[in-house]
Amino acid sequence: MAGTAAAPLNGIGVVGVAPQATLVPVKVFDDAGNSSESLILCGFDQVIGLNTDADPANNIDVASMSWGEARTWGDCLNDPLHEAICRASATGMVLVAGAGNSSTDAGSFVPAAFPEVISVSAMADFDGQPGGLAGCGLVPDLGWFECDDTFAFFSNYGPSVDVIAPGVGIYSTWKDGGYNTISGTSMSTPHVSGVVALMKAVNHSLSGADVLSIFNQTGECPNGASAGADSVPGCAGQGQRTDDPDGIAEPLVNALRAAQVADGYVPPPPGPPSAPVLAANGGDAQVGLSWIAPAEGGSAITGYTVYRGSSPGTASQLTTVGPSLSYVDSGVSNGTTYYYQLAATNAYGSGPRSSELSATPMAPTPTPTPTPTPAPTPPPWDQAPQGNQSDARAAVDAADQAFQAWSETAAEARAQLMLKGIDIVKKELQDLAVVLTKEQGKPLGDSQREIEHFLHGMNFYAGLASKIRGSY
Repeated sequence: MAGTAAAPLNGIGVVGVAPQATLVPVKVFDDAGNSSESLILCGFDQVIGLNTDADPANNIDVASMSWGEARTWGDCLNDPLHEAICRASATGMVLVAGAGNSSTDAGSFVPAAFPEVISVSAMADFDGQPGGLAGCGLVPDLGWFECDDTFAFFSNYGPSVDVIAPGVGIYSTWKDGGYNTISGTSMSTPHVSGVVALMKAVNHSLSGADVLSIFNQTGECPNGASAGADSVPGCAGQGQRTDDPDGIAEPLVNALRAAQVADGYVPPPPGPPSAPVLAANGGDAQVGLSWIAPAEGGSAITGYTVYRGSSPGTASQLTTVGPSLSYVDSGVSNGTTYYYQLAATNAYGSGPRSSELSATPMAPTPTPTPTPTPAPTPPPWDQAPQGNQSDARAAVDAADQAFQAWSETAAEARAQLMLKGIDIVKKELQDLAVVLTKEQGKPLGDSQREIEHFLHGMNFYAGLASKIRGSY
């Protein structure tokens, strides 16, 4: 990232966008790439301290932030990270951040989503020329194909994104004095940060809002024209970038044009804020409104006016709220469609309304209670399927044969078991005779005679078992 923004022109390796810029490293991540919001806030305290001390020579002009997280966020008063961003911006620092690499709406990815920050998405640019002339190819670090001058498949998108810059297959400096090729909005961000450094070098008074205004005049649109060619800021109506999911074409930063305009830039006179970007979602007997804060117009936004109507184009003032970013309208009825607009207010007045959006509150669909399925009732005997007499005879014969086979098998098993038991008992009796002889001093023959009756009984049962086996 540092090399992309400011690597020197010294005949070695790469050259940064602003090769004469001075880098001020502030480490807020450990060597494994881990950090926390408390460490980030400490980093902001350090750079804000440089901009507010008695030495203007160490002031930070640009903060390049190739990091972030997706979460809900608040305003400058109730969100610590947002509060730090607001304090940094107030010192004249221009803040630039990557929009994120999750292929989703960037509106929740902070710090890029904060209105004080210039949010950067990523595109593929293999030749530095418009028109997609470099074709398509495999990007090794992504393991995927990308085509020249298309929106990067991984990049976040949405109305909170301000500009776009190359972020696919970027070759730059790496740790330990090496070089590497990687992709991401972390790579597109230092391109923009370097351009901001060039602009601040020729006009140190530029604020973040001024820089963004210049980008919306000088950036390159998908049709190849500059963003201000039609006298309308931005690229609306000037083509779409291939693979851009939201159809909102951000200007591709143009370093030369931006620096040239910055050199003679005169800020517009202060006025009311621009129109917010509104979202409306129906719930149960309520409609939730949320929005992205617009450009302030030269004075801090003090509140918003909410407009509501029952049909398109009829919205009238419903209420006013403070400088928050959401409102819940609970004075609605389920099943009725409502139409909303929003306008921001500052010390110079109320700005234009947002685009009109509709929402229909609905009661949640109750979860049906499952009905148990009764077991099927067998038909009465006289309604059961009937067969003919030969079928019945065959079934009876088959049952007889099966029973006979079972009986023979069972009898054989019983006979085998009986013979085995007899053998065991005879062996035990023989052993008993030996024991009796030893313990009572009788001759062995006498002991055998004492158990002779038992042996006769065993022989009888052995014969019976043999007869059982023979009968089957």
